[in-house]
Amino acid sequence: WSRDMVRQEAIERADLMLNNTSLRVGGFLNEIQTATNNTLWLVNENLIPDSLLNYSNRVVSQNPDVKSCSITMEPDFFPQYGRNFSVYSRRDGDSLVSIVEEPYDYYSKVWYKSAYDADKTVWTDPYDDNNEGSSSLSEWISSYSVPIKDKDDNTIGVISTDISLKRLSMTISEEVPYDHSYFMMLGQEGHYFVHTDTTKLAKKTIFDDLDPLTQADIIALGHEMIAGNNGYMEVVVDGETCLVFYKPLENTSWSIALICWESDIFRSYNNLLYVIAPLLFIGLLLLVYFLHRIVIYFVHPLNR
Repeated sequence: WSRDMVRQEAIERADLMLNNTSLRVGGFLNEIQTATNNTLWLVNENLIPDSLLNYSNRVVSQNPDVKSCSITMEPDFFPQYGRNFSVYSRRDGDSLVSIVEEPYDYYSKVWYKSAYDADKTVWTDPYDDNNEGSSSLSEWISSYSVPIKDKDDNTIGVISTDISLKRLSMTISEEVPYDHSYFMMLGQEGHYFVHTDTTKLAKKTIFDDLDPLTQADIIALGHEMIAGNNGYMEVVVDGETCLVFYKPLENTSWSIALICWESDIFRSYNNLLYVIAPLLFIGLLLLVYFLHRIVIYFVHPLNR
């Protein structure tokens, strides 16, 4: 009975912490979304190359959690710049860098293509955009991408605001309920982009390298998370029984989970048993001793 009470208390504590962390991350993401959406209105009012450069700079300079921001127009939108036009601002230490990017294939990049194809705002799964001429630095980022529309509701470009995966991990992992507890976050296809094992980040999914016969519980957990469900499961991780609490993040296709080792949950309970058991044993010995003395005392006259 007491063990069930400890377990229920641990479930309530972990669930509360997961909700608090989810709200904290939601606030972090909401700041990015608000900054981008506010800038979108300015972009629609002033479709001028110099203004677009200033707007991308403004998003980064006024929002310390933003890593970078790009505003990319559809091919040949500004003929004087040739076929491609994109402005880009990034945080570089304590300074900002704002440039008109050199031409490369912007339109196949996940931060552009995902919003263009979906025809709506999207949060991309993390990626490293430092390739094929991109001006970004080599760092895993996620982008909030918003289509830019003309008066006829045609997409004429995309504004994309980026956050650092490292910064997001720090926000999520600020507080955990137990010594060995940790948070993880999965993308829409099960890719890790918050995890204590950095070798898994963005490159591996929760389903990789699993044995369906012996690790069916983790596979089931992965499907629950990418389906956007909310709850908790008991799974075995690295040979240890864990309780995993999970829930989706609002306005994204991501899911966050808190992993708590059962040995941590019951540590105080087990420590209490280690103290109580010797005390009970000593108490019983003392009780037997005093009962023995009492019996001898009362039987003594009969013996005489």
